[in-house]
Amino acid sequence: MVSGIPGATLSPLTGTAPAGLALSLNPASLSAGTYFGAVAVNAPQSAVPDVVTPVVLTVFAALPCSYSIDANSISVPANSAYANSFNVAAGGACAWTVAASDPTWITVSGGATGNGPVTYSLLGNGGAAQRTGAINIIEGGITVQTFSITEFGQSCSYGISPSVLTNLSPAATSVTVNVSVSATGCPAWTATGLGAPGGSFTGNGSVTLFIPANIAGVAQVSSATVAGQAFSATQNPASCTVT
Repeated sequence: MVSGIPGATLSPLTGTAPAGLALSLNPASLSAGTYFGAVAVNAPQSAVPDVVTPVVLTVFAALPCSYSIDANSISVPANSAYANSFNVAAGGACAWTVAASDPTWITVSGGATGNGPVTYSLLGNGGAAQRTGAINIIEGGITVQTFSITEFGQSCSYGISPSVLTNLSPAATSVTVNVSVSATGCPAWTATGLGAPGGSFTGNGSVTLFIPANIAGVAQVSSATVAGQAFSATQNPASCTVT
């Protein structure tokens, strides 16, 4: 039998001499320290019926886990989805998981005991503002490595439709001008001239402009500015009436 060391086992427990005995130890289940035990063998018919062999087991504290990644950051353009991977190096007994800082646009998979890959994909950034995120390597609820992500914002541009009208009747009229903005988060836009509404607007929208009657005998060009873009309307000359 074996005593004094938790988890230790001896086999076989019976037999005929001469024979070997196997002592099995499980140090992974023990706290760091020194354990004193003994293996006792009883053979009543032998010259030495009782033999006790001392056993000393010293368990050392496990070395702390260390982690490294083969890439620390990535910067990607705004207008398309992106996918890639990086690798985590860790000790053979070191377990880790992964988590994205913002799962709404970062999808990540990975996690292992020891070395392993991390794969990720990013949704395209439809906004004007740059955004940042991270993939965290986690051990026991603590972030041990961080992979940083920068996704550029889209440049802002504005378009109007219609931008030019020609061959209009000389009569007074109104026209709706539609505004298209290239990305969310772009600066506000305004409209001036031809009775455009005051204030500022964000995102896609429209404004109504009022073109006064042309009472002249020549063509009349009216202009306005909408979202920084030029708008013009050309009316035909007024008809001449002789009385």
